Amino acid sequence: MMSLPETGRTSSYSERFVMLLDDRFLKKLSAEDAEFWLNVARTVMGPPVITACYHKFQDVLIPRIEHLNQDTVILNPEMLVVSDRSDYKIGPHTDTRARFISLLYYLSPDPKYRSYGTGLYTPKDPAFPVEDRRHHSFEDFNLHSRVDYKSNRVVIFPRTDRSYHGVEPVPVENCDSRLLIVNIRAPEGAR
Repeated sequence: MMSLPETGRTSSYSERFVMLLDDRFLKKLSAEDAEFWLNVARTVMGPPVITACYHKFQDVLIPRIEHLNQDTVILNPEMLVVSDRSDYKIGPHTDTRARFISLLYYLSPDPKYRSYGTGLYTPKDPAFPVEDRRHHSFEDFNLHSRVDYKSNRVVIFPRTDRSYHGVEPVPVENCDSRLLIVNIRAPEGAR
């Protein structure tokens, strides 16, 4: 694993370590380990999972793609293996519009992480402008609810202009909170 800034995806969040399921990472693994992770990926982001998620949220997703006039919508997922370390936090945000659906699989069995699951937020100001690439300050939002971090739980949500989510600071010493994140990309041209 390497810190998120080392991957080139962002310059922030050095407390988050990731393994991206791509050739750069897979070629560093033994053949047996690479096959293991490819099998995990085929399971957690295979067609049955992607199709079920799409159907669950189609009322929210269809308005983003109905203008495309396509008979078939191709959804491309990516998977990251994640280790969040002590003091990791990410302010309320909606994700980029290039994202369609997110799945967060909580892995660590240690109960000390329970209260550090994903928070769901509402802006204090109802006219708060949507900035899809910005991570906002916790002070500008009300915590609507938090999904407790429990091993074998998955949090699934579609990306919308109001799907604010984040993680409050995790002050756990020697933290190594593990999860799999599956990001399903929006089709080209989605709103």
